[in-house]
Amino acid sequence: MTQNKSFIFNKVTYTIEEYPDKNCIDFCIKNPEKPHNPEILYKYFSVNNLAYIFSVDAFLNHYLYSSHPLNLNDKYDCSGDLLDFSKIGVEFYIKKLLQEVHLISEKRIKEIFNSNDRRQLINTLTDIYPTILYLKFGVISLAEKPDNILMWSYYAQNSGFVLKFNTDLLPKGFFGPFPINYSETLEKIDFTNYHFATCVLYQTNVKYIKWKPENEWRYLTYNSEGKYHPQYDCSDNEITTRKFTYDPKSVDEVILGYDFFNICEFDFNERSSEFQIINIPDNSTPDNWKVKFLNHIVDYKIKCSQIIRHRTSFKLDNARIKIQKLTDNKFKIYKQISSSIII
Repeated sequence: MTQNKSFIFNKVTYTIEEYPDKNCIDFCIKNPEKPHNPEILYKYFSVNNLAYIFSVDAFLNHYLYSSHPLNLNDKYDCSGDLLDFSKIGVEFYIKKLLQEVHLISEKRIKEIFNSNDRRQLINTLTDIYPTILYLKFGVISLAEKPDNILMWSYYAQNSGFVLKFNTDLLPKGFFGPFPINYSETLEKIDFTNYHFATCVLYQTNVKYIKWKPENEWRYLTYNSEGKYHPQYDCSDNEITTRKFTYDPKSVDEVILGYDFFNICEFDFNERSSEFQIINIPDNSTPDNWKVKFLNHIVDYKIKCSQIIRHRTSFKLDNARIKIQKLTDNKFKIYKQISSSIII
């Protein structure tokens, strides 16, 4: 049976194009609300608790981590519930639930399939299929704005950082970026009527309208060697399959959170209207990550700014700063100061 390669939901068109000679598929999303790809997108990073291990490592080693859906905070994001398996044949159940994951015997699959109630099979496949699929597929989430107060609170806890990316310089192997399709309702896509890649494209792009303030754009990635599962112990090699390196030149700017520097790190005796002195004692942060982070900005001459808050308009903004290294643990931070803001 010929499967449709194009699907429309909420006025957004999802289309895939197959290239058999190259053994590859291309993805396309046409969203009338956002017809053009942005030149700039932002990635929020947390450094709280153990998050610094991954966030700082990604920054220092120039890679973006492509998430498995089980790592995401929205339980309907890339959910199997978005796929309608009610019309598939018994062979597909045998392939996915027996041959690939060895969960249910062929005899039991056929017994349930031939009964009056296939819900056990459908529900099991709904839970398992995305887990299998996203061993190799992944998503990278970015945002339109660097001063979104909710994003700073949720994803960086105000003490993290944001990377400003030039999208033209990000890897050409990424699919996207695609603007998220925010909708008042969600609906299933018939897995038997549409190409599996069309289903993947839709499944990774639709979210409830409650998430719209995030203004998310998303890249879809694929690694044929992918074996990472977030709920099992994985080797370093398996985790590495989720890491996609980029040209360091694609980072146009680093934006530090309002609370990036701890109050104990300020030298108030040397503070002036033009600069602040930051002292970061050895081991004051685990693995001395903050010193490594600041050294990287200085060494690579990366533009930098920091989130500020306005006293009167009650909104976040970012002001350009310049970081100068004085000693191994001491830095001078030149800042823009205004009477209407507090830094």
